[in-house]
Amino acid sequence: MSLTPALKANIQGDVWPGLPKRFQTFLFFRIRNKVDFKSRLKTFIPKITTAQDACAMGEIIKKARREAELSKKSAKLQALPGVNISFTSTGLEALGAFINIPDQEFVKRDRKLSPIFRKKQLRGGLFEKGMYADLVGEGWDNPQELRKEYHPTSDDERSIDGVVMVTSSLKSDLDAKISEVKQHFLAEAGKPLNPDTYVISKDPSIELTLVREGKVRPGVHKGKEHFGFQDGISQPIIEGWDDRLPTGKEPKATKPGYGLLS
Repeated sequence: MSLTPALKANIQGDVWPGLPKRFQTFLFFRIRNKVDFKSRLKTFIPKITTAQDACAMGEIIKKARREAELSKKSAKLQALPGVNISFTSTGLEALGAFINIPDQEFVKRDRKLSPIFRKKQLRGGLFEKGMYADLVGEGWDNPQELRKEYHPTSDDERSIDGVVMVTSSLKSDLDAKISEVKQHFLAEAGKPLNPDTYVISKDPSIELTLVREGKVRPGVHKGKEHFGFQDGISQPIIEGWDDRLPTGKEPKATKPGYGLLS
């Protein structure tokens, strides 16, 4: 099988190698104005923290630690704020990323469109149904036991189309980056931009439906994620990218470009 080489500049930084995130905030949103959102998303892309950016952040952290060791002092925390964005199936549908369900039968019967559909659409048709419709009914996976803020409010109104994740090692820089993200998608077009005084659009591209904040718990050891579990145990090592080889019962290293899931 021939693989197209993956470019670090085309991968979001928290997919690989991960973003520094002593603090992180999740901005869940619903798309209200599709045309305006697509336009703003296009200019938002340069603000997204890529894997290439995350690697540079890692080098800054390593350098600070080396300098601290030489001076026998504690390493100063580097803010290094980051931004990533993800979409639910309804969000991707709103962006025209795949054909919606009612149109699929028509497309499948069309001789010209059917091959295109089979090539570009995920097999099985599960993706466009979304995770909510594909849960397994065990414990918190039971849709009836989900917290109400994660439930769709109706069949026609989706609760969540996507989420912007903002991270930083310093709270002040996190708050500044959150304000910048909100301004980008909510500010009135053509007005002077100021994170503290911008005018909210009368027809904003998105509506923030839910905000969740997180931070590292006190006493959590290195390598543990925010809930205290060992982090990264299912993350495959990528050949030529990661600086170590698999050990013990770890899965074999994966070639870049083979598969990246977030």
